[in-house]
Amino acid sequence: MARPSYLLSCALLLILMHGMDARGQMMYEVSLLDEAGYFRWTRRFWTHKRFPGSVELAQKIERKNRAQN
Repeated sequence: MARPSYLLSCALLLILMHGMDARGQMMYEVSLLDEAGYFRWTRRFWTHKRFPGSVELAQKIERKNRAQN
């Protein structure tokens, strides 16, 4: 079960995300996945399951983001 402080943080970030441009929304979504432990298993408090390819996906998103700048 998710921690209440984590759920509150997610709710607040969703409120802040309102009105963001597409790039800002993408950065929020990636940050949320990172915070939840999708990219780094050491942060994954909600499951012990591994996600093959998550590091590669993070690198692909980072390259795409840098190319857009």
